[in-house]
Amino acid sequence: MDLDNLLTEVYQELSEDDLSTAVEKLKKGLSRDPYWAAGHRLLGDIYLLGLDHPVYALVEYRKLKKVAEELTALDRLRLAWAYHQRSFHDRALETIQEIDADDLPEQKELIGRKIQPRLKLVRLRKKVEQEVEKNSGNYFDKYVRRGNEFLNVGSYYQAQQAFESALEYTNNSEVKLNLARCLVKRTKFPRAVKILKGLLDDEHVHDEARELLTAVYRRLGLPLSRLQAEREEKEDMDDSVKSA
Repeated sequence: MDLDNLLTEVYQELSEDDLSTAVEKLKKGLSRDPYWAAGHRLLGDIYLLGLDHPVYALVEYRKLKKVAEELTALDRLRLAWAYHQRSFHDRALETIQEIDADDLPEQKELIGRKIQPRLKLVRLRKKVEQEVEKNSGNYFDKYVRRGNEFLNVGSYYQAQQAFESALEYTNNSEVKLNLARCLVKRTKFPRAVKILKGLLDDEHVHDEARELLTAVYRRLGLPLSRLQAEREEKEDMDDSVKSA
């Protein structure tokens, strides 16, 4: 039996509210083709809306994200919804920020349940933002920890992403310094230089920032006199502002 016919059978089971049989058939289809996006999507819907199993729903939606050519706005809403149900509010907010409300339908029927995607997005965003704000310190610590772990093993892109996420919750100079380290390792020099110059006046990290910035200038073949000249120019501008 091909997957299209199997999908027809599954919808028949759903019309009869036989969720257990629908789940088993979808699992069989996915065992034959793990890249079957429609199967992951529908199985996730059954778990989320029909059986109230957000753990399994999130598994299916994350698999959908991996195998689908492109997630639709409704797919992203599914994923954010499941993240929220699992109390992964920071991940839910990240996903919500990728959704354009204009791409969502006003109404949609999923496994026989009518939902209002645009209204759901508004309500979900409000709940998630409240949870994220309430737990911002915990999320900051989590991402800093993750960034340090990736940095220590030389996974600089993953470390960069983690430090950037941490800075969304707290503006921290040490995290900025580590972000700059990642950028230097990834040869993203313009952004690294901009961050490091911004840290030169921070008493907590200015020595390390100057040392790293000096190393970047040497690597780029720029004269250190240029760095000193830029520093003096900034000090002159600061003095002018204070005396104005």
